[in-house]
Amino acid sequence: CYIDHTRGSKASHVDSGFSIFGDLKTGKENIEGSVHCHGFAWSDTDPLHTDTIFKGNLLFYVSMYDHLTQRGYARNIPGSPMCACAENMAVVTRADCTQIASSEATTIQWTASTTTLEASINVKDLAFNACTGLDANNNLEERVRKLHDQGHVSDAQLGAVQEVLVGSDAGECNAAIETFLVTKNITRIP
Repeated sequence: CYIDHTRGSKASHVDSGFSIFGDLKTGKENIEGSVHCHGFAWSDTDPLHTDTIFKGNLLFYVSMYDHLTQRGYARNIPGSPMCACAENMAVVTRADCTQIASSEATTIQWTASTTTLEASINVKDLAFNACTGLDANNNLEERVRKLHDQGHVSDAQLGAVQEVLVGSDAGECNAAIETFLVTKNITRIP
């Protein structure tokens, strides 16, 4: 939909300005062509949530393994970081999403002579899957909505994601562009 360059200036080295990828006059949207956006989310309240523990693994899998080596995605949207948190990214209609399933075994050992209890976790396997959401799968906004319903992310965090992922129904991208342009004191003359 659009990029506010001030949001990702440290990653993109573009300090100000914006780029618009919609035609408000004709109503055409996504005029930049095919773009693939992808993300993942984790619990902000549970440090032992699987996606929280393995978020580094998720980042490596999505960015380096799956997208770079398997799909050849090696470019960013001009002016937007290729990899960053949602608040630094371009505003888009939707994004795919990945989450982790882990297979683990826990061993607990009690030593009576020293009265010590030790626990160790052995991660046997990590599976990277399309994320599950409330009303749709492989959809980052839906994943964050599910985490929100489970108490893992706040209302503010959900709202922030929904400001970046504006929806893929007809007109939602251009509506987001118009709302953004108003913040820059730019209005469309009918």
